[in-house]
Amino acid sequence: RAALKGGRVWWVAPTYKQALEGWTYLLRLVRELPGTKTQVSELTVITSTGGSIQIRTGDNPDNLRGAGLDGVVLDEAATMKADVWDLVLRPALADKQGWALFISTPQHFNWFYDLFAHAETDTNGVWACWQHPTWDNPFIAESEVEAARRDMLDEDFDQEFGASFTAVGGAIFKGLSAN
Repeated sequence: RAALKGGRVWWVAPTYKQALEGWTYLLRLVRELPGTKTQVSELTVITSTGGSIQIRTGDNPDNLRGAGLDGVVLDEAATMKADVWDLVLRPALADKQGWALFISTPQHFNWFYDLFAHAETDTNGVWACWQHPTWDNPFIAESEVEAARRDMLDEDFDQEFGASFTAVGGAIFKGLSAN
């Protein structure tokens, strides 16, 4: 919506490969919008109002400096360096009082957890948080969730499928050998 109103929005992913996933999804979303133009080399969509959505990566926070933004989506935020948000993107939103959306699978108790905990206790209505386990997704077969529950360590299953912050992890599967 911000881009359709002439604003500048970034979708930031941890790596270039993940950013390309976002680019593919963005192209599907905007193909029906009249007057949009794509700049493939810049991974940017320009709306008919002059707004833009650009796909960026957070692998080098310094490459994100200098922008004034109306909004930002941090995809897989928990896997990015805290500096991406704290030192670069938050200040980029300040002059326009922009918004941020953090999407992520939890990755133990890191900066993303701290942000989530802050949102849970916010009494000013500035922050909000949601937690949705995979089994709430109607497009994921219950049998797949149950197979993962059987095969994965409890902590890993809780993190990857239960959207829970855990102290331990590592995606080690029970019952599988290297042979």
